[in-house]
Amino acid sequence: MSVHIYRGLEGVTFAETALSEVDGLAGRVTIRGYDLRDLVGVVTFDDIVGLLFGESLPNPTERGAIAASIRAAAILPTAARSAVSHAVTIDPMDALRAATAALPSPKNTDSATALSLIGNVAGILTLHHRLRQGDPGSLSEERDSRGTSAFLLHGILGQTPTDAQVRALDAYLVTMSEHGMNASTFVARCVISTGSDMVSALAAAVGSLKGPRHGGVPGPLLHDLLAIGEASKIEPWVRDQVAQKKRILGFGHRVYKVRDPRAEVLAKASLALAQTDKEKSLCAFVQEFDAITTQTLAELKPTHNLQVNVELYAALILHLLSVPADLFTPLFAAGRTAGWCAHMIEQHGDNRLIHPEVSYVGPRGREIAGI
Repeated sequence: MSVHIYRGLEGVTFAETALSEVDGLAGRVTIRGYDLRDLVGVVTFDDIVGLLFGESLPNPTERGAIAASIRAAAILPTAARSAVSHAVTIDPMDALRAATAALPSPKNTDSATALSLIGNVAGILTLHHRLRQGDPGSLSEERDSRGTSAFLLHGILGQTPTDAQVRALDAYLVTMSEHGMNASTFVARCVISTGSDMVSALAAAVGSLKGPRHGGVPGPLLHDLLAIGEASKIEPWVRDQVAQKKRILGFGHRVYKVRDPRAEVLAKASLALAQTDKEKSLCAFVQEFDAITTQTLAELKPTHNLQVNVELYAALILHLLSVPADLFTPLFAAGRTAGWCAHMIEQHGDNRLIHPEVSYVGPRGREIAGI
């Protein structure tokens, strides 16, 4: 029987969601009805957490309670802390995956568990990094009222971040917090659909995010940008990459047929963060890379519609924040944990086992010789 194969499940709708809408034709992301462009630079990551779990933006008291719950959960359970300690020499994303799997399985699929998991991820990320730096004490020193972004930055930088740095990381985490039915979110919902728990779903989502076709691009992309170095080398580099049939990191997206709106908001946030001449020069270079690469790809691959995506400006803003490149994907996970958990709760509330079909194309009617 002939069946149509939806490779990559493109065009297949399996669920309804009230969390976010990604409009690839209009280039728009909305989170619970708010345009992302209206949120970034105005609300904090803790606000977005409250919005995802509570359907409305929290008031200052509620925001403070959310941040306090997340910080409290950053003090890890013994097994997870031990997993981090034993993972000091491995890649931060591998350490995050291992330590997440060591978290105790929660009984409930609810917002209280979700807040704990967001804090657990923040605690794993910062503890692993501080242990690598030989300074685990820095993790517990940041307890001011500026929220989760300040806590994360303090753990990464080893010092109290400036207000400008906190605003920039809030912009990044808000941007990355939720984005419809991407690969890792689908994985998380699949796990919950089996009746499993939120930690199991989180560990699976972390493993999915690690892939270079999902969340693992900004680090290697930054390497490319720094290697190119100057505007005159951009076009020859792009032409050479295309000639070698290599992917241009930071361009192209499964959903967007126009520029990724997340790139727009992170470009603006990066410019606001840049203070020194060197930082401003880097921002100008990345914008030139954006423009020249877009134009060159349109010439060389006119039918592919390769527009800039969020990864280019994610790499820029995290570099301006002095975040090490190998922490780019774990920090993405720290923000996306909010969206993952919201989807887990939504899936749990109206659950049906996710069980797609495949079309068998192998041999039939084979017999064992001699029987």
